[in-house]
Amino acid sequence: MNWDGVESLGVRWNGDNSNSGIGNPQSRGLATWFIVPKELQEVILEKAKALSGLENDILMAGYKEMAQDEQTEEEALQWSELLIGDIVHETC
Repeated sequence: MNWDGVESLGVRWNGDNSNSGIGNPQSRGLATWFIVPKELQEVILEKAKALSGLENDILMAGYKEMAQDEQTEEEALQWSELLIGDIVHETC
């Protein structure tokens, strides 16, 4: 994913069929992502490919497809705007 202008690796658990929640991590009921430190990105990406049986190009295509979901992207934007408000209140 592109995080703050830098190609990065983000992860989260989306839940499973036995869990009605939205996975983890989350904030205010909205899904959030954990940006993996650069030092761990290669190892985690290699393991994800091995576990999923997918090649990197297919995995990246899936991430790009998720990013094209306009409703989810709008919800993420709204959530991030709320965080800015939280930070402003905490620093004032």
